[in-house]
Amino acid sequence: MKKFGSAICFFLIFIFASSCERPDYTDEIKNAYKSANHGQVIAGNMWSAVSQDVLEWLEAVSYCNNLYELGYSDWRLPTVDELRTLIKDCPKTESGGSCGLTDKCITEEESVYNCFEPQSCNCQRFYQEDGISYSKLGDWEPLWSSIPNDCRNDEDAWYVDFRDGGIHQPTASANVACEHHSPPKTYVRCVRQVQDHSQL
Repeated sequence: MKKFGSAICFFLIFIFASSCERPDYTDEIKNAYKSANHGQVIAGNMWSAVSQDVLEWLEAVSYCNNLYELGYSDWRLPTVDELRTLIKDCPKTESGGSCGLTDKCITEEESVYNCFEPQSCNCQRFYQEDGISYSKLGDWEPLWSSIPNDCRNDEDAWYVDFRDGGIHQPTASANVACEHHSPPKTYVRCVRQVQDHSQL
């Protein structure tokens, strides 16, 4: 009889809970992904959780250099090439895509505009329009790279925006002139190279 009574109580509690209006957990889900979606290895690199807050680029450099996560302390900011390994569903900017903006282009060319056209380095479709993200890790924000923007004394850097799958330079305008405003802020995922399978 006690078992029967317990079963009735459980059933009534289940019915009551099912009938309640369910709250919107969108923000909680996003926060959970930020703290839990880390440690994945893509193209030989392990990725940290995304930062909880937006950071200026110099803050992001310090954040990665001082990060201790998953038992490791050798984190750093990723390069543009490394961030491109995270892009999906945007053939132009995925690794090996037609966008010519690479680490080599940025650091070795006299002008990055010798090897890429800004309009060819994004997918020109924002995730808000159709509910997609261009990130293999599910990112919904831009992420800093380690490669500085030469316009303003290394106060900011190139970044990948997973809303349009694009690679951008925050203070370069269409006519390649440097703009002057306070340093922008965005999110960061740190990276570390995985040497062997024992580090996975």
